[in-house]
Amino acid sequence: MNKSMGIIISISVALLLGVILIQIIANQTNDKTELKTFTETVNIAGAKLAGGVINQTYYFTPKYMANSAGFRTDNSECSVKSIQLKNSSGFVLDNNGCASAGDYTFTANIRYNLCNVESLNGTTGGSPNTTTITYQYCAEDYVATGWARSLLDLVPGFFAIALLIIAAFAIMYILKENGVEF
Repeated sequence: MNKSMGIIISISVALLLGVILIQIIANQTNDKTELKTFTETVNIAGAKLAGGVINQTYYFTPKYMANSAGFRTDNSECSVKSIQLKNSSGFVLDNNGCASAGDYTFTANIRYNLCNVESLNGTTGGSPNTTTITYQYCAEDYVATGWARSLLDLVPGFFAIALLIIAAFAIMYILKENGVEF
């Protein structure tokens, strides 16, 4: 009976450690397979000319992308995604470009310029010198290929299955040691 008790305690400790490791593995896997979302507030006062008119040739570069540390740029899947600009009132701006009556234009080299429209030049109220940009990007250790992301997302599940199998064999061993037949 003492041998069985030792096995029960050992398996319990191993399962507890395994459950903790599953959480760590899942978090690490998620960090490598999910796009990061970043939000920043931009002061647009530098883009304004006399009378509050927006200078459409003034370009902004999002802060995180400006230093590009931790931002992966070596893969086409890692282009900036889900870009959304809002004015100071929280109104979502339209990315149709200045020539098409839009609110801003986003360029291929990760810069944007604002258009001189009411939603930005302060005529609609609110704090007229702030704009919020939200975007998704690939972190430096992002796994860019879809099949590899899918495979990595399966690892925590397989680890959990392995823990269950180990626990099942341990329980069967203990039951056999105590005379229970299957």
